Amino acid sequence: MSDEEIAGFALVIDECPLTAGAQCFFMAEFFVLKAYRRQGIGQSALNAITARHNGDWHIGVPLANQPAQAFWGRALAPYRPEVRQIAFDGDDWRLHAFGVLKKRGPRRRGPLQLDAE
Repeated sequence: MSDEEIAGFALVIDECPLTAGAQCFFMAEFFVLKAYRRQGIGQSALNAITARHNGDWHIGVPLANQPAQAFWGRALAPYRPEVRQIAFDGDDWRLHAFGVLKKRGPRRRGPLQLDAE
């Protein structure tokens, strides 16, 4: 959220459909409204989501989606993912695989509300 407005959404599932159900977190959907892009909201959302879901992660991006390729390349750089190309359901994808270590401290419950940076 940004100034009490919904800026986008994300959907995380607990297995990767691109790798025959590998047990990991998978970003099934991730969307930021155009009016809120290029303001750090997507990176903040990614950081908040991975902080809540410690463990192995897969993020798949269709090779044909150049804007998404650019975003995920920048956003995931701090996570230092292993990147490989795979084919799934007739499309070519770039699969980013990385791990997030568990951090100490309380976990926040309820919907994520993010402030723009």
